[in-house]
Amino acid sequence: MESKESIDKIHLGKTKVVNRVEYILKACKDEKSILHLGCVDSPFVEDRIVKGQLLHQRICAIAPNVAGVDLDSKGIQIMQDRLGIKNLYEGNIEELDTLDLGSKYSLVLAPEIVEHINNPGLFFGAVSKVMERNGVLLITVPNALFIKSFVHAMLRREKVHPDHNFYFSPVTLRRLIESNGFSVLEMFPYWSDPRRGVLGILDRVFGSFKHLSAWLGDGLVVCARPEIR
Repeated sequence: MESKESIDKIHLGKTKVVNRVEYILKACKDEKSILHLGCVDSPFVEDRIVKGQLLHQRICAIAPNVAGVDLDSKGIQIMQDRLGIKNLYEGNIEELDTLDLGSKYSLVLAPEIVEHINNPGLFFGAVSKVMERNGVLLITVPNALFIKSFVHAMLRREKVHPDHNFYFSPVTLRRLIESNGFSVLEMFPYWSDPRRGVLGILDRVFGSFKHLSAWLGDGLVVCARPEIR
């Protein structure tokens, strides 16, 4: 067991709050080449298309050169048939370097996907091989410090996606990224917009805690760049 002296107590400091989707779209605007990992947003692709909320579709509307990778072959087919989207590849993001993607990319997006994979080390090694020399990797993940998680714990339960393998805090996410040959450029917490109806009232109550600490938000967004060796 570690002694109390060996455990890091790292002050996170004050930071701004961002909107996850707005942050991603701003990063994509006018970017010359984008690779979107987990582009299907399975299993919600059809619902997202109907509501105009499919992230990949929105990215394609503002950027000229976009490709996507996902394991969901059915979802890829739906996007091709219903939206006419091209440059979609079926594959495992831990093995990106084995796919014939045609080129390297200046921006690689990994939104809400790193927590799903089995081997983060393989992922970072593979993604670095499909990035341009000064390319940027943009990651978003759920936040281990999310205020609602503590409420669920007090109720003796855990609310977790059935496909999630990891939790990331600001410190552990930074350590993972840096230990795999990337430098963190910036990191911010994101907070989701309140839902409609009665549940929205509860969301606003929890949202008030952002004034206590922004790091209690739903998730984290981080930009990183491979270290040049």
